[in-house]
Amino acid sequence: MFGKRGGGERSDSEAGGEVSTIREIISIDKLLGVVPGPFYKKRYDDGEITLEKRNGEGGQGLFVMKMKAVQPSDAGLFFCEASQWIRDPDRTWQRIAQRTLDIGNLTVQQLVESLDVASSPRGEVTLQVGSPLILTCEVLGLASEVNSGLLVQWMKRGSVSSDVVGTRGVEVEVARMSPDGIVSWGDDLSRASGGSLEKVSEGKYSLKLFSARPADSGVYRCVVSVYAGRKNPSPSTPATLTQRSEGVAVNLKTKDVLVSAVARLSRGPLLKRGSTITLICNTTVTTTGPVQVQVQWLRWPIPEPVITRNSGGVPLDLEAVTQPKPIATLMYNGVANINHSEISIDRLSANSYRLRIHMATEEDQGLYGCHAEVWGQDPHGGWYDTGARSVSNLVTVYLYARAADLLLIPLVVGVSSALFVGIVIIATVTCCFMKRLSRRRAQK
Repeated sequence: MFGKRGGGERSDSEAGGEVSTIREIISIDKLLGVVPGPFYKKRYDDGEITLEKRNGEGGQGLFVMKMKAVQPSDAGLFFCEASQWIRDPDRTWQRIAQRTLDIGNLTVQQLVESLDVASSPRGEVTLQVGSPLILTCEVLGLASEVNSGLLVQWMKRGSVSSDVVGTRGVEVEVARMSPDGIVSWGDDLSRASGGSLEKVSEGKYSLKLFSARPADSGVYRCVVSVYAGRKNPSPSTPATLTQRSEGVAVNLKTKDVLVSAVARLSRGPLLKRGSTITLICNTTVTTTGPVQVQVQWLRWPIPEPVITRNSGGVPLDLEAVTQPKPIATLMYNGVANINHSEISIDRLSANSYRLRIHMATEEDQGLYGCHAEVWGQDPHGGWYDTGARSVSNLVTVYLYARAADLLLIPLVVGVSSALFVGIVIIATVTCCFMKRLSRRRAQK
């Protein structure tokens, strides 16, 4: 039997005495079956603890216990206990000899004391948009003989300024490499074709973004989870230790971009039900290099006055506050996104965009505005959002009644009046007839 004798626990009953805690690790019973100790059964079932018999010198039996992944709780004095048993005629077992041999004291060094995760370059990195971004993560202080699995993640938090002033923002995962070497990307799946995460050498990993864009700015950290002694841990296996590197602040230089947008209603006859509503959005962009403008049309309902009272009892006229409804978007790449078949959106010129609503109904009435955002082109030909935006003025769209609708008013009023008069006459005649009939019956 292999066991461990730990120390350090004090007994209240023994003044100042030290009590040893003996734990049975694994043994071979009288029937030559392998039996793990109660505290080590799961590790034995997972194959982390084994016991085998070999042929020693002079034909002596040699028993070897192996622990693949020692833990802090394994620290202590290891010993081996050998017992000799005989079986009596009444089929009971009797121990006739026993000897205990101390093997040695095991000290387990905590990973947190030796493990270090470093990222490079250190401090702050400033790049031009479209330049490659290369970050390196190095895991130090991990013994190669431990044969541990590593989960390497690159995380990014907000922007550079947000991390400095303490607003920090939300940390998102950029990419990860699992212990079996499988690379997966975070929410931005487009990076799968525009970047790579590679194992350069033992304990050294490199994240590459081939063409950095403004959205890539932020504070990057390498997060390493160590599975000590488990080269390929299962998804449910908890990490032995997780360490984070210092942050690398990445700042992307963008060119100065100014944009403005003005919305107007196209000239024409009064708009009526069934007409085509035509709205124009004129944009002006001031910058250098090639750019494209992405335009989105939004509609707010026409506000109605709402009368409320403040704490002093004075009436206040407020406009109802509502969220706008997206109508259509013309993407920077020319793709149109519309939410109704009777709507079309196109580009009239380099800076002019048109929205048309065919066969307009009362639901199309409201306040219309256009939002313009500028996309720039990096040196590699890729497009990125520059962050420059502009919101136009609001244009009121109101549909007037058609002549045919106005003719229905007297017709409806006339029919209603005739029906009312007819009902009154019938009721009067019926009433008089019933009264006369009741008098005749009374006279009889």
